[in-house]
Amino acid sequence: NRERLIKFAEGEYKKDKENTKNNFIKLLSKKNISSDEFKQGLAKVNDISARELAQYFLYREQIVKGLEVLNVEKNYSEDTLHNIFMEMGSISSDKDYVSKYDSNLWLLDDKFLTYSCAFSDKKIKEILKHIKEENVLDDGDDNEPDLTIFYNKVTNNLRDIVVIELKSVKAPELQKGSSIWEISRNMGPIAECIDNVRTMYGYIIMDIDARMEKRIAQQPGIDKLFTHGEFPIFYFYNSNLMDKNNRPISAHNYIISMDAICKDAKMRNKTFLDILRNA
Repeated sequence: NRERLIKFAEGEYKKDKENTKNNFIKLLSKKNISSDEFKQGLAKVNDISARELAQYFLYREQIVKGLEVLNVEKNYSEDTLHNIFMEMGSISSDKDYVSKYDSNLWLLDDKFLTYSCAFSDKKIKEILKHIKEENVLDDGDDNEPDLTIFYNKVTNNLRDIVVIELKSVKAPELQKGSSIWEISRNMGPIAECIDNVRTMYGYIIMDIDARMEKRIAQQPGIDKLFTHGEFPIFYFYNSNLMDKNNRPISAHNYIISMDAICKDAKMRNKTFLDILRNA
């Protein structure tokens, strides 16, 4: 039947991929490799890699299409949005890594794929315990950021941290507005327990209609960024966060709409797919 056929095909592909990898490793271990041998081995590796890459970007294309449908219908809950970016309650890290499909943080930016660990809907005290940081404060222990992402050893053993807050399309205006306070409330306790943070980044993802755009633009300290698209992105800087040694940390915060995320992710993914299709 169809399921058995698919399972067989997947098994054969997995064996082919493993054999290709092992054969290429053996080839590289030889003392004398002819030019033809190397070209043939490399061609096989390139073929497998192209298929793997194509599969991944076709998967991403479907994620973007699904997100576009939700956004057009304007009927998504915060939980639905949350699970698209990363399954609620999950951890993805060097130790807990399962696959490249662990998260869809690339929807914001492809650079977010290089994280050392990411936490979805986890309390700050759990996050600090996982990364083996001594939690010196009780304040903020039970705060639960939607997404928290760590990037280790960015430079001189310093790390960057990204905190993301998600809001349902049906969230009332005041609830959306409170996320501006909420992002700093969640950044603060994390920063205060760590002493090697270079920079923190905050993202607030919400539906921004004309009325909300006007309300955000009226807030002090929030700037509207220039974009090539029709969807606004807002920015505000927070210089008031301190690490555990009372050293100030730069915090860059962005308020971005689902429209902007869909458009940008679609264009980035299309670039990769066009390259693969024309290869």
